[in-house]
Amino acid sequence: MQVLFLLMATCSVQAFGQLWKKHIFSFQNSPDSVTCVYKAESNELIISGFDTDGKGTFYFLGGDPLSLTCYQQDKLVYRRPLGIRFSGMVSFRLINDSLYLIHREDHALYRMHCDNKGAIDRIPLKAAPFERCFIGPKQSFTLSYLKNSTTSVDQVYDFHQNLLREYSYPTGKSTQYDPDYQNVPESCLNFYGRYQGNRLFFTDYATVALIDDSGKTVRKTGLTYEDFGWYVLDRRSDTIENWGPTAEIQVLRNGHFYMPAFNAKKELVVWDLDVEQLYRSPDVADEFKVSKPDSIVYYHYAYEEPVRQPDEDEFIALRYYPKSVDLVFWGTTDEFDEAREGYLPGFFVLNHKNLTQKEDTLSCTLSIKNELIFEKPVPVSYASSNIVVGIPLSVNANSFATFFEDKKFQLLKEDSALYLIDPTKDSRKRFVRTPFSEVNKLER
Repeated sequence: MQVLFLLMATCSVQAFGQLWKKHIFSFQNSPDSVTCVYKAESNELIISGFDTDGKGTFYFLGGDPLSLTCYQQDKLVYRRPLGIRFSGMVSFRLINDSLYLIHREDHALYRMHCDNKGAIDRIPLKAAPFERCFIGPKQSFTLSYLKNSTTSVDQVYDFHQNLLREYSYPTGKSTQYDPDYQNVPESCLNFYGRYQGNRLFFTDYATVALIDDSGKTVRKTGLTYEDFGWYVLDRRSDTIENWGPTAEIQVLRNGHFYMPAFNAKKELVVWDLDVEQLYRSPDVADEFKVSKPDSIVYYHYAYEEPVRQPDEDEFIALRYYPKSVDLVFWGTTDEFDEAREGYLPGFFVLNHKNLTQKEDTLSCTLSIKNELIFEKPVPVSYASSNIVVGIPLSVNANSFATFFEDKKFQLLKEDSALYLIDPTKDSRKRFVRTPFSEVNKLER
C-alpha cells in the first residue's frame, strides 16, 4: 500500500462566489502535511475521518497507521500518531471538546481532547462485533448488524454504553424507515442535519438542498463536475469495490456545510458552503445553479472489426438544453492516434459544451490534453472523469495526454443513427441510438 502525505505548507482560503469558498491544501511531501492514503494507480484519495468546529479549525484522520492532524486555518497546530491500525470501518466525530473514534477491528471507542491534551482513552465496546458504525451528534453512536440474509439491526448507545433503542429493517433499506428520509425527492442521498427547520441533503453529484418536512425544495445549489473535482473517499469496506464517499467525511457545522474533494492539480479542497447565506438570500443560489438538460439521447458504437471487442465499444450522449447541445463521449485514444502498434488503447470520458449545429450536423473540437486516461473502459454512469474512482490510469496516460493533438469531428444525424466523422482519417463510425437502460447493461 502506498501512503502519500498531503501537505499543507500553504493552505489558502479562496472565495468562490457568495455561497462557496474553498480551503486548499496542496499535495506535497512536507512536515506540515495532512496524513492520508493516496492510490495513484486508481486515483483514489482516502481519508479515514474529517471534522471541523465550523470556526476555522479542521481535523483530519488518516494514514496507515492512523494519525490525527489539526489545523487552525492555514497553520498546522499539531500532528498526533495514534498508534491505531488502519481500519476497514471507522467513525470519527468532534463532540464538545473531544474527538471520538470507533474502530471496528479493535472493537473499541477512543477519546482524545481536541486540543491534544492528555492521554488517549481506549474504551472496549461491550456490544457484539458489528458491521458498520456511526457516531451521532449528541453523544450517542449506532452499531449495525446483519441479523440474517434479509434483516439488519441497528443498536443506539450513549457514551456510557447504555442501550437507548434497537430497531430492525430489511437489509439495505434503512432510509425507508428513517423519519429524516421521508417525503424527499429520489435524488436525495445523505441527510446531514437541520437548518432553520429544514433538512439538509446532499443530492446528485455535488448539489446541496434544503428540504422542508412536506418534501418541498426550499433552497438548492451545486457545483459543476469541473469545479468540484473528485470525491475524497473513506474506507468503508475491506474491498476496493465497496469504497465510496459517505456522510462520514461531509459535515454540517455552525451554519456551514463542508465537503472534502481533490482535483487534477493534486489539490485537496475542503468546499465550504454558507448555508445561512443560501437560506437568507435565495437569489444567490442561481449563481451556482446546475442546469439540467431537457433530454439526453444515447448512441452506441459496437466495435466489430476485425473481431468483436466489447471493451472498445464507444458511446455518445447528446444533452439537449433550450438553446444549446452538449456532448459526452466515452471513447478510446484510437480516435486521436494515427496508427496504434504494440500497445493498448487508453479510455476516456470527455465533455464538450455548446456544439456548433448546422441542420443535421454538429461540429466540435475534442482534446485529451490534461485529461485522465484510464486503463479500462469508463462506465456510462460516469459523465465526467472527475468522478471516476476505482479504475487505474493507463500506463501510457501521460504520453496520450501530452502528445496527441486536438481533433475536429463532425456528428451527422440520420434517423436513429449518429455518424462520428473524422475528416483527417476519412472515417465514419456509425453509432446506433440506444436507451440508457440498455446502454447501462452492456458489458465492456
